[in-house]
Amino acid sequence: MKTVGMCLIVPFFLLFPFSGISLAFLGGPPSGGTPLPEKTWFVSKWKEGPDTIREYSINGTVFAVSYRGIRLPDLKILIGPYYQEYRSLSFRKLRGESIKTGDIGVLLGGHMRDLHGMIWIRKSVPKGFLDGH
Repeated sequence: MKTVGMCLIVPFFLLFPFSGISLAFLGGPPSGGTPLPEKTWFVSKWKEGPDTIREYSINGTVFAVSYRGIRLPDLKILIGPYYQEYRSLSFRKLRGESIKTGDIGVLLGGHMRDLHGMIWIRKSVPKGFLDGH
């Protein structure tokens, strides 16, 4: 259990090079920062140059993460225990479409130098969160 607790917050430079900001992973407690209330959930935002990561949390748990930038973040770190399920998806179907698996939902899009995506825990998403996504 201690190992899992130690992995909850990871250095941002592992996601985007040359940064000292920390983030939590999907399903873990939110990292520091200043959460901004938005409807019934909170949004914490980190920006490093042209790259942005947002974590969405409710009741002390990150239920979704999103990114936008010129680089793809290290999703193995960003989505933590859900990474293997993410890797099992057929990536040909992901571009611009919402794909739902057993535990997660995924929406990816963009093109070279403008990559974006969102990954969420299906059972933890509050009502209204996915409206417009």
